[in-house]
Amino acid sequence: MRSCYGIGLGEFNLILGVDFLQTLGPILWDFKAMRMAFTRGDWRVQWDVLGSCHDTLPGPAVRMATVVPEQPLLDNLLQQFDAVFREPQGLPLARPYDHHIYLLPGAREPQGLPSARPYDHHIHLLSGTAPVASRPYRYPQLQKDELKRQCAAMLQQGIIRPSTSLFFASLLLVHKADGSWRFCIDYRALNAKTTKDKFPIPMVDELLDELHGARFFTKLDLRSGYHQVRMHPDDVAKTAFRTHHGHYEFLVMPLGLSNAPATFRALMNDVLRPYVRRIVLVFFDDIFIYCATYVEHLQHISIVLHALRSHRLHLKRSKCSFGATLVTYLGHVISADGVAMDADKVAAVASWLAPRSARGLRGFLGLAGYYRKFIRDFGVIAAPLTRLLQHDAFSWDDEAEAAFQVLKGALTTGQGLAGYYQKFIWDFGVIAARRRPSLVSCGMTPSPGTTRPGRPSMH
Repeated sequence: MRSCYGIGLGEFNLILGVDFLQTLGPILWDFKAMRMAFTRGDWRVQWDVLGSCHDTLPGPAVRMATVVPEQPLLDNLLQQFDAVFREPQGLPLARPYDHHIYLLPGAREPQGLPSARPYDHHIHLLSGTAPVASRPYRYPQLQKDELKRQCAAMLQQGIIRPSTSLFFASLLLVHKADGSWRFCIDYRALNAKTTKDKFPIPMVDELLDELHGARFFTKLDLRSGYHQVRMHPDDVAKTAFRTHHGHYEFLVMPLGLSNAPATFRALMNDVLRPYVRRIVLVFFDDIFIYCATYVEHLQHISIVLHALRSHRLHLKRSKCSFGATLVTYLGHVISADGVAMDADKVAAVASWLAPRSARGLRGFLGLAGYYRKFIRDFGVIAAPLTRLLQHDAFSWDDEAEAAFQVLKGALTTGQGLAGYYQKFIWDFGVIAARRRPSLVSCGMTPSPGTTRPGRPSMH
């Protein structure tokens, strides 16, 4: 600790003397770049001059304590939690069907099941429901080979087993963007007979509001998140599905069940409950850690990884990003400056052709409506389009075309309330009358030199 002496400094806030600089240890000076750097513990601090040293600066001449994150710090931290990023090594299974594994040449050893938890998934059917069986789909030969390959892989991993259940759902393969096939099971008939859970889904806008003041961000992505939740033994038979070469059932929670999102969200909320909306946000299997300083951010990463490890939840390292200052999250670009629209989704809006049906219009309004907070009077602009969604009301006319083009232009140019989300939240003041409540009006006025509203004016 050093004493400070109060003297007239003009426009400068503070002058650091030799007695202070001696406490910093070795200092690297670069007078050409007007920079000094030194080390404090495991992180390096760099001070830079703002502008030329010959300029008359209206404010402080030095940008104080710019922390330059050291990558070894992060690497060492992640190394401590290496088990979180490994392939799950679950409970071993006694599997009499190992002879099927030859269908997948070069396959790795079976991985087994996740641990049993209080959140093992149940399927509660409506009273009096008979076993639900759907008519199987037909597949071309190419897809038959792919179905056999994927079923063999899941048998090896231990997440499915042969079934004799009276239930069965149909399945289909859907092309992914990278050219591979996605294994999809059509549980619509089963879902229609299932009692629906009531579980709130967080609002994206409210989650983004929590990021006020954050500068460093980490995204974590669970490895096949639903497959890290077991099916309850009483309900395994209800997940059965049929292929052209066999009948199988899931031992873990599959995609497509109506109550699966609620089960998964309940699990994640329980695992990270002490930290949600304090240092971390959770949106299903997307985990988002945020903080204003890098050193604290590393501590928060450690806390979250420890919680995941203690519950034997595993991450996919290739889909995680750590300590970033600009990330994409929930369709938005997040940085220290605030929130912006995702450029890829804006490009999709810009290239959207005029809809020819109510279904096509509904898709456009769904994408555009996701960014409605950035567009002033979005509802007014979109009104001619939303009216076309009424029963048998679709008729594309000049008014609809004009609204369509205005809405596309507003989204692609970022006009309207784009500045609204630049700092996440604004401060509001409250006036209280001395003896009784009074009517108070609040108006937002732009900050000097900016387009974003500043502090409210109270009347």
